Amino acid sequence: MSDETDDTEEETVARTFGGSADGRGQEDAWQALESPDFTDRGSESTEKATTSQQHDTDDPHGHLEWYDPPYPPTNLSLLLERSETHATCVFAKSQGVAGHGFGLVPHPEAEADDPPGQETVRDFWFGSDSTWQLGPDKQPATPSEVLEQAWTDYEAIGWLSVEVLLNDNNAEPTGMAHVPAHTIRARKDGPGYVQIDPDTTRVKGYFAPAGARFGDDQTFIDADDGTVADSIAGVDTPANELFVHRNYSALAPHYGIPDIVPSMQTLFADLSARKFNAKFFENDAVPRFAVIVEGGELTDAAWTELEEKFAELKLDENAHRGVILEAVSGVTSSFEDAHNVSLRIEPLTVGIEEDASFIEFRKENEHDIGKAHDCPPIIYYRSDQINYANAQAQRRSFATETIRPKQLTLADRLYRLIHQTMLGVDGWTLEFELHGAENEERQANIAKTRIAAGVQGGMRVNEAREELGLEALDGPEGEMLLSELGGSSSTAASIESMLDAEREAARDDQRAADLGYSVVDRAGAEGDD
Repeated sequence: MSDETDDTEEETVARTFGGSADGRGQEDAWQALESPDFTDRGSESTEKATTSQQHDTDDPHGHLEWYDPPYPPTNLSLLLERSETHATCVFAKSQGVAGHGFGLVPHPEAEADDPPGQETVRDFWFGSDSTWQLGPDKQPATPSEVLEQAWTDYEAIGWLSVEVLLNDNNAEPTGMAHVPAHTIRARKDGPGYVQIDPDTTRVKGYFAPAGARFGDDQTFIDADDGTVADSIAGVDTPANELFVHRNYSALAPHYGIPDIVPSMQTLFADLSARKFNAKFFENDAVPRFAVIVEGGELTDAAWTELEEKFAELKLDENAHRGVILEAVSGVTSSFEDAHNVSLRIEPLTVGIEEDASFIEFRKENEHDIGKAHDCPPIIYYRSDQINYANAQAQRRSFATETIRPKQLTLADRLYRLIHQTMLGVDGWTLEFELHGAENEERQANIAKTRIAAGVQGGMRVNEAREELGLEALDGPEGEMLLSELGGSSSTAASIESMLDAEREAARDDQRAADLGYSVVDRAGAEGDD
């Protein structure tokens, strides 16, 4: 054999281990998100007023033109199951907006302190005959649960859809049902909306726009075939109406876009980083290694055997075990002597050296995702270098700057649609509960102002304690007038004493919430003492 070697005949063999041979990891980020299965979700009933008209039959109604959403809604919904930071921000906002409940209050522009129509709107929201449902399987729910789930859609995909259940005879609204917003499309060929199967794009049913049956120009849509008519006689089964609220964008006027869109690439980078972490530990914390063959070349069969051996080593029962590699077996050598062939595995430590910067990369991703949602770090549980004082400030800012404007917008939309248009009530609107870091103390300060004004107006002690959220006193002390407690200084001292107790209790509750546990009921604790 000649000592000279022809460089043109030599070829370096490089192969990789692990992962998928078809290269799925390189697919487009959207395509890599699997679509969930929304089939077999419930009822085909079209019963009115007490049930949803969301259809789940497999029979298509034919092709219908609708506007395409700017981003795949199903994939946007699926991101809630892939990113814990994104999901935490979405759920914090939806719970903050509607999850703590709401009450009925006189509208700011009402001409009377007790305007008419309170019983009408109260029966709709809280009456025993009202119907509230989640999805087409008729799952009973409270109004807050329906609105909270709808707002989750709003934050996750950019719009929400709630079906207004109507009585056929007089179009009286009798409740609401949440409709998964990713199944709703805005029609091109007429008013209203179509519900589709996201996997097959087959039409499931039709909805009229909210308020279509009210006013001078009435519109009726058939729930089964989408026929549009100007009277109820023109349709066989009049469709219920759909309340749609969008996170408006001029680039997506028919739908809206979620707040996460500006940080979408960051979110995908974070998902990739998490996958890298999982692979890191799956490979026994050695992210990269090299199998080096010197003086020869492994055959395809030897490569396959080697990769199978590494796959076996990933199993729990084989973890940390060694492997014996025979350099001669499966080796094709251009040398006469087999002992000139060598094979070795070299671990590469570059991944370990990059670990610190990698952790910072994930922290920055969390920060950018939270920033897109307008959520401070304490909301998505990033508590590094956060003390009690600035945690309180972050919660207060989140409640007043992020949540409160959304509450006011939703309350106004529901007031105009349900109260004014459908129920004919102008004097009453909704007020959503706002829970923030120091909201209890803010309410206590409001109560202090009311009590101070009530000193001269004949307010009794128990009335003042009720303002502060404290238990009523038994006996004649509770019926005493505040003015009877003594001079102005002693009255003020009594008020301050009650306020101090309530402020301290509010601070204790907040500290407990920050630490992740609940405190014993204060009334019970006081009773035990």
